[in-house]
Amino acid sequence: MMNRLAFILLSFLVLGCTKMCSTSRKDMTPEEVVEGYLNTTLNMTKITQVNDLVSYTLGNLRQVLQATPNETFQKVFIDKSYKLHRFTIVERKDITPREAEITYQLQFNQFDTSQGINESNAALMTTEHTLSLIKKDSVWYIQDLLGSKASIEFPVVPESTITPTNGPSSPE
Repeated sequence: MMNRLAFILLSFLVLGCTKMCSTSRKDMTPEEVVEGYLNTTLNMTKITQVNDLVSYTLGNLRQVLQATPNETFQKVFIDKSYKLHRFTIVERKDITPREAEITYQLQFNQFDTSQGINESNAALMTTEHTLSLIKKDSVWYIQDLLGSKASIEFPVVPESTITPTNGPSSPE
C-alpha cells in the first residue's frame, strides 16, 4: 500500500508550471489544474506546502493526501530522486459540463543512491495516469486517480548485448 501511494504521489511530482503562473484559480481549465498540482509537487521545499496540494483536490484524492504522514511527503515530494524527461497531456475527455477526465504521461528516471542507482544506470520509467476532475463553485478540482499504467526500460549493459549472426550455427 505504501509503495503504491508513493508511486501515485511520485507521479504527480514531475510537471512544471506553464499557464497556471498567470491564471487565477477560477479561470483555470482542467489541464491547468493538473499542471498546477504537479507544479506544486515538483517545486515543493517545505511540508507546509502540502496544504497547497490539498487545495487542488476534493473527494478520494483529498482524503488520501490528508491521511498521508508527513514522512511520506518528505520522502516523495521534498527529497526527490528522479529526473523528468517528458510530460504530455494525452487526452481530455469531457464527461459532463462539470466533470472531465485528463490522461497524462510522464517519462523519468528514478534514482536510489542507497542501491547505487544514479542517472547513468537508472531505468527509464513511463507512466500514464487518468485523473477525474470535477467543477465545484466554478472551480476545477482533481477528485480521484482512475487508472495508471507503467512501463520500465532498463539500461542495457555490455554483458547483456546480443550480437547478430548470419544465421543459425550448424553443429560440426
